[in-house]
Amino acid sequence: MTVGIVIPAFNAERYLKDTVLSVVMQSYAQWRLVIVDDGSTDDTWSIIGELSKIDMRITGVSQGNVGVSGARNRGYAEIRAHCESVLFLDSDDLLEVDALEHLSHKLSACPECAGAYGLASSMDHNGALAARDTVMEHQLARHGVQDGKVVDWPIDEPTSFAVEAVTEVIITPGTVLLRCAPFDAAGRFTEGLALWEDWDLWLRVTRIGPLAFFPGPVLRYRAHAQSASHSGRSLEHASRTVREGLLASVRNDTRLRRTALLGAAFHERSILAKRCRWAIEAITVRDPRTAISNLVHVPSAAFHAVCAMLRLAFTRDCCV
Repeated sequence: MTVGIVIPAFNAERYLKDTVLSVVMQSYAQWRLVIVDDGSTDDTWSIIGELSKIDMRITGVSQGNVGVSGARNRGYAEIRAHCESVLFLDSDDLLEVDALEHLSHKLSACPECAGAYGLASSMDHNGALAARDTVMEHQLARHGVQDGKVVDWPIDEPTSFAVEAVTEVIITPGTVLLRCAPFDAAGRFTEGLALWEDWDLWLRVTRIGPLAFFPGPVLRYRAHAQSASHSGRSLEHASRTVREGLLASVRNDTRLRRTALLGAAFHERSILAKRCRWAIEAITVRDPRTAISNLVHVPSAAFHAVCAMLRLAFTRDCCV
């Protein structure tokens, strides 16, 4: 099975070479790579030219800036005729050397699955792995809707729509190997979304077939200050947009709509619980600004309870 790999690249000169070399070093050799220069203003296009000379399986295309989703779709259009499956790798992430081997094997073993995915470990901008990897913890803590309630999802079960409807558990598209046919049927990436565009895709893909889960690392995810994921307010707004789009798209399917509503309710409760915990933790270290910034999102009953703790803590502090 030939794997198509698409790398969208916008001003990617700093990390692009390392990312491409992580593809070249794969233990699985049946791949083709297209790098899409999405209107870069740095040396990205020159670097793509250099990289295409080191391996005949690498090609590059250039276009005006349309955003990451448009770049991924363009790259897929370029490579579709040559592959049966596709992986969308961000230009600053690194594949583990056996990533394609593990994912291809997992996908072959699950013919009813639309794709297969593994875990991303977190690294900083210099490539150092995190001491405590909360990214990995999030991916392993799967929940899904079953028999009208949200339950812990077994480690050996694929990630279905019932899981993705609760919360996004796939950190980055580079961990996912998709069959081309389900990707085509799902409608590819929505180009109007600037964030959560990958979650929007998984919600559509998993209605066609589940994603087989390989519970081991296949990618190193680079977290740095320039990452879009660091914009908390934009991320929350985009998440609501995706959920609203999901509910609209399943409005005529009672089963899917109920799953989507139960998943959304569970997710909101989880977020509120985290905000209360973060607010209380901020109180214990005398950080009112952080406490209040979390409390503004909490319903009135919980808000007043934590505010009482806040007043008590700071009143005692002032009286000492």
